[in-house]
Amino acid sequence: MSPNLPVEIFREIVRHVLGSKETSDVIGFSSKPSWCRISSLVYSSKLLRALSLERWFQTLYISTPGDIIDGSLVFPEIKKSWTRELHCILHETESSQMERWEIEGFKRLNKIRFDWIKPMPNDQSFTSTWFQSTIPMTELEIRGMEWPSPKVVSSIARTFPHLEILRLQQDTVWCGLCYLCCVPGFQEPGPSSITYKGGLGLPFHYSQALAPLSRLQVVIITVRDNGRGETELRNEAGKNDNIWSGECDECMALMYSDSDYRERSTANKKKAVEKSEERPSSLEVVEWRFYSVPTFSYDDQPTPTPFD
Repeated sequence: MSPNLPVEIFREIVRHVLGSKETSDVIGFSSKPSWCRISSLVYSSKLLRALSLERWFQTLYISTPGDIIDGSLVFPEIKKSWTRELHCILHETESSQMERWEIEGFKRLNKIRFDWIKPMPNDQSFTSTWFQSTIPMTELEIRGMEWPSPKVVSSIARTFPHLEILRLQQDTVWCGLCYLCCVPGFQEPGPSSITYKGGLGLPFHYSQALAPLSRLQVVIITVRDNGRGETELRNEAGKNDNIWSGECDECMALMYSDSDYRERSTANKKKAVEKSEERPSSLEVVEWRFYSVPTFSYDDQPTPTPFD
């Protein structure tokens, strides 16, 4: 290739080659393309090698805290300038005994993705002792929690106080009526997504737990729909008058069949938005996404590929 071509053209080539994902986005597995896709670029020229490695290591897949010790990293640029996102695998160890993840050296890091895989601890709460960093993490994604209770959500707020975007993907969600984590169910055809604006949409106890996050703007919760519920939920007008916020189908059928209770409950949900101490003050969007069959397996074990 001609050395006189603008660097931007080479960047576009790399972006095109690595822009799409080859693998399914399965919990515990790297979602990056196969190394075979990048290897030819790495050996093409010095410039393409530098640009390809920079792009490749923007996301770093790690299965143990030892993977990010300086001696384990092939290139010093991984910490200094390349990596923006860590994709971490969590399992087995109780949270109180979790090894520390030394992420202080990642100078441009702004997102962490955690995948919980089996075997996993009973308590999946997060703690700041896991992370030795003053980096203001702005985006967090957590997949595979078995019991996403308000306690766990509260630990997220304490550990990552600078969050602007929070993504949660799990089979169950907290019901603020029975105080259990349940798989929601809706009348068929169920919704693919529901979007709320202006602070509405979170389970009340989630909203309280996340209230300390003054910069939090977006929460996206992906949860399973068992397809056997009586609750009617759609994005169309008149199909979500109850402002559904994570309640299980049993509680919806029992409690919301009482018209007086339903009116009080929906009124309270609207009033709670006006109380800054009960929700993240900057929250703009809450999006619920639903899937009817498992898109991931907790029993799958990660198989790291070279150079992840």
